[in-house]
Amino acid sequence: MMITFKFLTSLIFLIDDLTFLLYCEYEFKMTQSEAGMLFCGTALCLFTYGLFISGFIVDKLGIKISLNIGLGLYALGKFILIFADSRTQLYLVMLTVMPLGISIIFPSLVLAVKRLCKENARPQAFSTFYAAMVLGAVLGGPIVDWIRHDYKQVSFTYTHTNEETGKEEEREQDFSAWRMICFVGFVLNIIMIVTLCFYDPRVEKRFEDPNIDHDKIKQLTYCGIFRELVSDPKFWKFLLFSFVIVGPKMVFSLLFFMLPKIILQDYGEDAPFGLYIAIAPILIIIFILILQPVQTNYDP
Repeated sequence: MMITFKFLTSLIFLIDDLTFLLYCEYEFKMTQSEAGMLFCGTALCLFTYGLFISGFIVDKLGIKISLNIGLGLYALGKFILIFADSRTQLYLVMLTVMPLGISIIFPSLVLAVKRLCKENARPQAFSTFYAAMVLGAVLGGPIVDWIRHDYKQVSFTYTHTNEETGKEEEREQDFSAWRMICFVGFVLNIIMIVTLCFYDPRVEKRFEDPNIDHDKIKQLTYCGIFRELVSDPKFWKFLLFSFVIVGPKMVFSLLFFMLPKIILQDYGEDAPFGLYIAIAPILIIIFILILQPVQTNYDP
């Protein structure tokens, strides 16, 4: 189940990265710099929520409830983006519910893989986990192209009662391809939430580490967890390492974020930019297959 969730979340996140700049530009008439600043603000909120809020939620509430909260927040954000018609709504969603949902989903899925297998099986489990992530990234681009090609403008007819005349009138609501992409993300999130209802947390007990005092963990408070975290030198080393890694990654993410717009400018509005960008995760799979035999001969 968690491998499938990783595949679907990877697909959704890649679709979001590919289309966010274009969504902001076409739906809200934002400039590239304005959309880029919003993207950076979302990333900063994601880091902040992950550091101060999400870890505590995951530790105290467990995998199932945490994932329900994360997926629910993300689905709420996608639903609002389908109908959002002002920049205020866009900023509100992209700086609150969306990054908070993502910051809960990521660690919950990683923890789920750890808790649902024995220690000797974890390397293989995490390999499968990240393979699902790459596969989701491969398929995300073509799905974007498919929606852009077949659903450029979608209209829904509904009945509305005119308050002045008291008569029922038929009205049409138009949705662009960018909003339909948000709708696809919303539907996938709902599917995961419904599927999660069948997850039994008692399964985790079969794989529990007997050396861990789970009762003691449940008694920890937010302040206690935070105090223990900041007093550990390993945390600060990891935080410094994260900053060093995240800096170049953010530059790459911004370039990746701008690629669809660059491709559309050079090759026209119908250019299949999703297919072009899908080449990157395909190359990752190829390099893994090539390097895996070599890595077995060397220590980490």
